[in-house]
Amino acid sequence: MIKTIEGIYQDGQIHLTQLPQDISDRSQVLVTFLDPGKIDPTKLRQLRNPLGICEQDAEELEDERRWDEAFARSPDMLTKLATEAMAEYRAGKTQELDSDTL
Repeated sequence: MIKTIEGIYQDGQIHLTQLPQDISDRSQVLVTFLDPGKIDPTKLRQLRNPLGICEQDAEELEDERRWDEAFARSPDMLTKLATEAMAEYRAGKTQELDSDTL
């Protein structure tokens, strides 16, 4: 049986978008790395669909990839925003998020 699950390789680990079902703990795998900058998004979508990858998972992966790229291009800005957020927290200018009122 061949089962395909999409994931992202980051910091030496592969993060899967979903856990495989009906797979033993010691299953052999093959990993293919796709260069997002060199693959046409339309062709990638065509590849995903025959492999049975959920479109919603694919969209979530694409969103995550875009965020990763944005953060990689602006690590100083991210640090600045985090510093500002912590300063506001320490100054008592923040409030706890109530998930019931979202």
